Amino acid sequence: MRLPLRILLISAALYATLGHGSERGVVAGKVTWKGEVPAPVAMDVGDAALAQACGCEMDKTTKPSPRLAVDAATKGVRNTVVTLEGVKPDDAKPFPKREPVIDQRGCVFEPHVEWVEAGQELTLKNSDAIMHNVHARDGTSTVFNVPMPQKDQVLKKRLDDAGTLSLACNAGHHWMSAYVVVTEHPYVAVTAADGSFAIDGVPPGRYLLKFWHEGFEVTPVLDSGTGKPTGYSYGKPHTHSVRVAVEAGKTAQSDAALGAEGFEP
Repeated sequence: MRLPLRILLISAALYATLGHGSERGVVAGKVTWKGEVPAPVAMDVGDAALAQACGCEMDKTTKPSPRLAVDAATKGVRNTVVTLEGVKPDDAKPFPKREPVIDQRGCVFEPHVEWVEAGQELTLKNSDAIMHNVHARDGTSTVFNVPMPQKDQVLKKRLDDAGTLSLACNAGHHWMSAYVVVTEHPYVAVTAADGSFAIDGVPPGRYLLKFWHEGFEVTPVLDSGTGKPTGYSYGKPHTHSVRVAVEAGKTAQSDAALGAEGFEP
């Protein structure tokens, strides 16, 4: 009995999809902190009224710095960007369907690190009942700088150029910071709360795996008269690269250790 053409085409497409997936591998691993975990830097948000509006803990006018997030149980380091370089464009998997979002909640950018496909829109939200703005820079050059004065306001910004953007809020919230990584290929991940990551759909071959952490040194810039912080300066990012070999249908494990001096060799 001959099958209808439509069924044959669907079967062929399904077979091709399954076969294509079985010919690929995964790169996975974990970033952990080596040594004693430093206490988070307390960042001054100002007076009690602003502290309350920003959701600070009871009787505190500070927010902990988000720049080093280490899981107490596993010592996993969150928010490390992991990128696999070297996959040929013709062999690359499609970008996953996702909506990258940066929210402003409790006077903190959430998530602290996000990634975006080049040419894709980044959704910006303000979940606070106070004015924020989002100032995105590539190095010292402004990419966009938009006010967001209303609670539940939503804006979208298209990002066309690959690179790493730093975000700040210039509406008097000098402690707020975040990063957006814009990438031209889908082989990128941001480590989870336990420090883990996984990059799938990798064709067999040898590649360069790059780790990037924003750095965790935080120095307050003090007003000469009041002695209060008017801003914060940050230390350099830490990077690490290793070669990985990927086999079809297998997982290549690649871990990294971050410490007080940066990534361990």
